[in-house]
Amino acid sequence: MADQGGVRGFTMTAWMEFKTTILPWVVAAAFIALAQLNHLREVRTLEEANARLTSVIGEMREELRATNHLLSTQGYTLPPTSAGASQ
Repeated sequence: MADQGGVRGFTMTAWMEFKTTILPWVVAAAFIALAQLNHLREVRTLEEANARLTSVIGEMREELRATNHLLSTQGYTLPPTSAGASQ
């Protein structure tokens, strides 16, 4: 009977040791992994949105150039845009 008590005592001690020393690190590692995954998703979403915005701005620039050209062929003049002046 004393043997079983010793084994049971060892099991409880091992569980307590695991619960107080290893488990917090496992939980912290899981939290950090989830935070990094969430951050990676947000960065990808922002990069995709930035690419779409860049594309739309490029299209708008071309449309403005076409409009400026059309108006200049009809005798109207528009001041150059800062983006058009640098390119």
